[in-house]
Amino acid sequence: MVTRKRLTLMEEPIGNFICNHYLPAMVKYSYHRPHVIILGKKHCGAMRVNAFKNSPGSVKTRRDYAERLSATFDLEIQSEHFGNGRSLSMEGSSVEFHIANLLQEYKAGNINVEELEQEFEFISHFSDVSRQDSTTTNAHMDVLIRNLKAKGRLWRMIFEETDGCCKQYRCGTALWLLSMLSSKFDITIDRAIGAPGHGKDVVDGLNATDKRFLRGKMCLIGTPESTDSVKRMAAHSMVGDASFSLAEECVRLCSEEGRAGGVKSEKKYQKREENATVKQRTYLLQKESDVLYQNIKMEAKGFMTGEHNGIGAMYHLRTDPDLGVSKAAVRRIPCLCDACLAQLEKPSIKERYARSESCVWADVFQDGHLNDWHIIDLVPKSGSDPGEFEDAQTVVLESIADRYAEEIQEGCFGAFMTSDTTTDGYYLVQWSSAPYTLQSDSFLDEYDPPLLIRQGELVCDAKYFNKVPRATAWYTPPQVYSSTTVVRLQQVVASEISLVGTTEARLPNTCDRKTAERLHAKKISDKDHDAILEEIGRREGLEHDEDASLGDASGDGSSSSSSSEEDGSLSSDQE
Repeated sequence: MVTRKRLTLMEEPIGNFICNHYLPAMVKYSYHRPHVIILGKKHCGAMRVNAFKNSPGSVKTRRDYAERLSATFDLEIQSEHFGNGRSLSMEGSSVEFHIANLLQEYKAGNINVEELEQEFEFISHFSDVSRQDSTTTNAHMDVLIRNLKAKGRLWRMIFEETDGCCKQYRCGTALWLLSMLSSKFDITIDRAIGAPGHGKDVVDGLNATDKRFLRGKMCLIGTPESTDSVKRMAAHSMVGDASFSLAEECVRLCSEEGRAGGVKSEKKYQKREENATVKQRTYLLQKESDVLYQNIKMEAKGFMTGEHNGIGAMYHLRTDPDLGVSKAAVRRIPCLCDACLAQLEKPSIKERYARSESCVWADVFQDGHLNDWHIIDLVPKSGSDPGEFEDAQTVVLESIADRYAEEIQEGCFGAFMTSDTTTDGYYLVQWSSAPYTLQSDSFLDEYDPPLLIRQGELVCDAKYFNKVPRATAWYTPPQVYSSTTVVRLQQVVASEISLVGTTEARLPNTCDRKTAERLHAKKISDKDHDAILEEIGRREGLEHDEDASLGDASGDGSSSSSSSEEDGSLSSDQE
């Protein structure tokens, strides 16, 4: 239980008042006031709107929880419902997105980014459960992202704006869950926190409209003439020990035809209705079983010491699939000026989150020093459930496998990670089939130790390339009669790799160049090699001890990846 004491009445000499109360308050105000100005809609707000409009495949959201709506009882005996009332949890989210058909035209190259048009939709999540924290927010965002991706509206980034509630949006657990969503859906989530006392926004207004509408429906319970009306609140949904869901009833009422899309007139207000900001309202039911990872508690580490250097001083929170799970990038001001945007588009993580020397606020922040990016680690607190932690990691790995299953094409080249110390951390393979799901358990004795792959896993058939000894990223192709192996897609770190021959790249003098050339050695491009190593580094944060019966997929692969010179391969002991 946390309490906050506020000084309301005290008599002291004026000198004590100035020194003990007035001057400290002015110091806090001098820190707070610039944040209100910079974070406002005329500065950072305007930049974020412009960044969203010029970023096809991105969406812009604003989310906030409303105060819980308590069920109202009318003309009833108090003993019938005393201590048995219900309340409704509501989180509203405004979503701005580019129109899907125009996005397809843009991807086809038929229109420019300036010709894209945006629409606005409001989505509310109703729940009977009183929990309003980062886990419920994560459940809501998971549903939202799935819907946006299914409709072809999102494939790049979410520009999100929230208030500064630590429990819901601004704590180690919230950031860790964001990093899970980023890796799971392969999108960047760029969250901007509003200044304290930021006032009301469109989400607050629409939440209030829904609450007023539902209160009106509750009042119809005591109206005799509305007893048989389907447009009134069901009385039994408002009783706490009833099996009927109040949230489900509220979703039904708010989703009535003529309200979700707005009340439409025939002609009189047609122009105004067509220009309305909110085109559609969607109401979703969140069940308690939908809220996962309730026993995971994380903390953020990696901040500088000193006042105003913790997570409470950071208003720009960003999770990036290239950073991986359990890492986030944070800084003080969510600036998206042209210079910051250009920097955030750079392919290298190091360059992407370096100091922005050309930021419009560079002079204000002492040449950018005060607005540096910090890559923080998100680590479990004591008492956090390790079982749920592993479940979350498994979900991400399965999502990564699903993504690679869509990308892999037969005949192309890929890589999967291994702990074999004789490799560069991965095996290079050529896909010899399309990805498929195992219909029964499969035991692979080519690995050391043998590997058991369970029924239902996504796998793909492939042929090993043979590594050229003492030549980084050089491999010889598999022979036509080489045997195939089965690769678990959860271990894949690249689905399509570019290879160059000896005419485009030079073999190092440390290897047997004549034999490598005779066997048509190929080199992985430097870009792909670096990308694979980065992906392996990110994937290591997701690895956990699996059941021992699964064996180990990181054996030496000797039966497939190396053979004698007579069959056309380059053995590891040849120079």
